[in-house]
Amino acid sequence: ENVRSSTGPGNGNLLNLQEKLLSSIVGAEYEMLWSVEQGRGVIKSSLRNRKVFLVVDDIDNLDQLYALAGEASWFGPGSRIIVTTRDKGLFEKSGVKFE
Repeated sequence: ENVRSSTGPGNGNLLNLQEKLLSSIVGAEYEMLWSVEQGRGVIKSSLRNRKVFLVVDDIDNLDQLYALAGEASWFGPGSRIIVTTRDKGLFEKSGVKFE
């Protein structure tokens, strides 16, 4: 899902994306997240032992990246995370290697 078009001002849309991510990978409905920080913790605890392939498409700020895929340790061994953006500077700010 295109992150840029799915998020806007405020954190409500980031919560919705976190819930969609968890629902699509874990298979259960997640409608109980109260904050982005809580969502980060739930993603980490739910997915840290799962091998996942995640595409985070078209981010336009680092909060979006940190809300959905903050660290490699959130995901199990062998996971692959692909992040796309139009703003090359976002990768430079986060220290992510890019091509």
